[in-house]
This record gives sequence, structure tokens and C-alpha cells, in this order.
Amino acid sequence: MTFKELILKALAPKATGGMLVDGVALYGDSIMADQAHRMRLIYPHLIVDRSIPGDTARKGWVRFPYEGRMPRTVVLQYGTNDLTLGDNPLPYLKAMAQHAQAEGREVVLTGISTRADRSVYDVNLDIYRLAQDIGATFAHWDYAGLIAPDGLHPGDAMADALAHETVAALGEL
Repeated sequence: MTFKELILKALAPKATGGMLVDGVALYGDSIMADQAHRMRLIYPHLIVDRSIPGDTARKGWVRFPYEGRMPRTVVLQYGTNDLTLGDNPLPYLKAMAQHAQAEGREVVLTGISTRADRSVYDVNLDIYRLAQDIGATFAHWDYAGLIAPDGLHPGDAMADALAHETVAALGEL
């Protein structure tokens, strides 16, 4: 994190428990934005979609402490756009996850969905290790061979598999 981001983190509102209801808040980019409607077909609880196409972990962290949340669980899916911009998503994922945990929430980190350029494998291992280090659940979003023609976004089969994997990870909580 930059010095400015560390200052913003220090000045961010402190985490408070607030209301916790059965459900999940989804945070991420365009790949996560495609998940909410798929998850609603297989997950019987509240789903709040906070994903923004084109978003990065850095931008997500700037908003995260200021957003009110009700769902008991937070799913964080960032990294694809960060990598494209040459930025490391890990410090921001960690900050968001720890903030959510301080609020009394469960956290699921998805890792980055498989890309045609295969650049995500090392980062996914780092995200997996982060999940282990902070006591979060890791949803394995590595479905090689199911990538859409653009080489980045999931095709329908992969998007369905990601939704099922996320719901399976929620079942582990």
C-alpha cells in the first residue's frame, strides 16, 4: 500500500458488528457481477451484489470500510484487473478481509478465475495462503478449459461452475 493508502486505512471507520443476517455480500469485478443471478438459483439466502465491472482490489478497499453490510458472509473476488494494471491485489484483499472479520463476518476469498494467459496461478497460490493465514475460506476458481473466447471472462459453463464452487465454499462456513 502507498503512504496515502495507509493514512486512509488509519482514518477509516472502525469495524462494528452491526446486524448480521444469513446471506452473502459479493465484492469483485465483472466476473463476480455475473455470479449473483447464477447463485440465486442455488443459494437460498440473501445475496447483496456489490461487484462492479472493471473494479480493482485497490478501489474496492477505498470504499469497503464505508459501506454498510448486513450479510453474515463476505465474498471477495478481485485481482484480474489489478494484474492487468500491474498492481498486487493481496494487501487490499487482506485489508478488506480483516475489516470484515473485525465486523464479525465470515470471509470467502475466491482467487482469480483462470485466464488464457495463465498468469494467475502464482497469485492464486498467494490468495490461498492468505485465506489460510487469516482464517478465511478459499473458493477454488480454477476451471481451465472453460474460458470464453476473449480469454479472460468465463463462458457459461465456467460461470456456472464458479457459482457452484462459491456456494460450496459458503457451505463450509
